[in-house]
Amino acid sequence: MSLSLADLDQWNPDSIHEVFQATLARAEVTRLTADSLTRVMAAVPWSGEAHDAALRDNTAIVADLRLHAAEVEAVSRAASIAEVEIRAVKSDWQKVCRMADRWGITIDTATNSIVPPDPLPTDADEVERRMQILEDQIVALLQRADDADRDLAAAIDGAS
Repeated sequence: MSLSLADLDQWNPDSIHEVFQATLARAEVTRLTADSLTRVMAAVPWSGEAHDAALRDNTAIVADLRLHAAEVEAVSRAASIAEVEIRAVKSDWQKVCRMADRWGITIDTATNSIVPPDPLPTDADEVERRMQILEDQIVALLQRADDADRDLAAAIDGAS
């Protein structure tokens, strides 16, 4: 699904930043838990088959925890990259909006359309050129937004 201009307006990079922070914290806590389990097992003064079975299980659990931490960290990195790109796209979007305002051109985010000034200036070719500039920039922005969204979704899917 492609993002619309309305989606772009509503996109909140601070939310992505919160995901980045939360996943980074989760990765750290998961690694600390794995380290704690390793220390606990090393400190248990017992031996025999029960000890060996507990050690095997603990080793598997620690490996799973470390893998989970790495996966969550990958999501964190992807969220961080997405946040930077989303902030850049939103900044560029605001520049496009200001440019359209200066030229008297309306960008209708509900319909993803560009509306020429009313009344139309006498230099229709110049208006058409400006509208084409805006359209090209909007298409590029939406492509960048879709790419950032897709990259973040792929990182989340890959970690799950």
